[in-house]
Amino acid sequence: MLAVDIDEPADRLWAGRTREALGPRGCQFVTVESGREGHRHLWVLLPSGWNYEQFKTQAEALAGAPRTWSQLRRNATRPPYAPHRLGGRSKVLEPGPDAALNLFQRHRPQPIPRLAIDSLRWLEPHAVVIRRGVIDRGRTIHRAAVSLINARRPQSDLVDLLREQENAVTSKYWELDGGRQRDYVERVWADACRWVREHPPVSRNRETLEGRLASIPSMEWRTRTGANDRRVYRTVLELGIAAASLTVNASIRQLAELSNLSTSGVQAALRRLCTDRYLERVAEQSRLHRHACSYRVVTDVPTKSSTSPHTLPFYGGPKTRCVEEAQLLADVFSNGTGLGASVRETWEALPEVPTKTAEVSQLRPGELAHNTVLGHLRRLDETGLARRAGHRWVRLEPSGEDLLRLARLLGVRGKNQRRVAQLQRERQEYLARFHPDELDDPAA
Repeated sequence: MLAVDIDEPADRLWAGRTREALGPRGCQFVTVESGREGHRHLWVLLPSGWNYEQFKTQAEALAGAPRTWSQLRRNATRPPYAPHRLGGRSKVLEPGPDAALNLFQRHRPQPIPRLAIDSLRWLEPHAVVIRRGVIDRGRTIHRAAVSLINARRPQSDLVDLLREQENAVTSKYWELDGGRQRDYVERVWADACRWVREHPPVSRNRETLEGRLASIPSMEWRTRTGANDRRVYRTVLELGIAAASLTVNASIRQLAELSNLSTSGVQAALRRLCTDRYLERVAEQSRLHRHACSYRVVTDVPTKSSTSPHTLPFYGGPKTRCVEEAQLLADVFSNGTGLGASVRETWEALPEVPTKTAEVSQLRPGELAHNTVLGHLRRLDETGLARRAGHRWVRLEPSGEDLLRLARLLGVRGKNQRRVAQLQRERQEYLARFHPDELDDPAA
């Protein structure tokens, strides 16, 4: 982000020309009154891969130069609604407070992408780029830098990931001395920024995937396996959002860990998602193991021809829980010995006020028979997660002690943690057999 003073009428004319010229290129603008009448600031939210010099060069070439350039630095420009030293507060003039807040939130740095961590820390063999059966170190580091830029992370994050450990990918960085290392990182970062600027659709992929995530309830799903399919599909979309890419690279083990499903359940769900045209399997060229795969999210999936799910005015969804309670909740609703993912969807759709079974069916993300939903509600009533009120049902929010007691009663305490530990052991065993030099701890 940067801010430019537009106090004079000539500056405001320049701001209008800049909006028209750079708006189509991904720049977004917020006009703020600085706190004094007639004094304004133009906040510019830059697209991924842009910096101050890039914007300045483009603006001067397309709209001319303003009277003064004011790059956003500490204590240089007050944020919107901050008090002014001469009295009063700055106010958002355009595009409005709610829209401006949404823009600022969207431009905040995202967590470090999983793709960059997996490729540079060598956590997943599929994350690296393979050419003719050999690891392409340069392209792998370039792809990690692109993912960091799309997540609005600084260049220092790339340096930290390269310095963390020496492996088959980061050895390209460790082979250089101190000065050449800095030059190499700067060159990689500049090339990645240039690539992101030349491929602007990448920065819009996150919005497309967020739209697919929000439309999950209105899509056609299979009746019996819909819960697992939705869980895996949601996990794939979240990985794509983190990387700002429609093509998602993920191993079966990684998807199993994130979706709290078994590897066989994930594989079956991926096959069904490809058959139903929610995902497209990317053709394999040269993979390091048979479980590494890439999928492309299909964006033109039609929604249901019927009306969208009914949303009751009193529906608020389940409350947010701490990490321990969330883990217990995942154990209780695990497939097999637990209540199951489909029952969890019914519980999350059930409001905290008396609701009929037919209305609960409409609130669910996937359609189920009336008797099936009624069976879910009875099971929830037996386990203390719902309460019957005549012909209606009410969702109950169990405490941490209640969840712990229920997990012990069902025999699922720590089930998902044991599954994650097993997947990690399998990953280490694979590396020990096929790539022993890539183990995190060679002594292990």
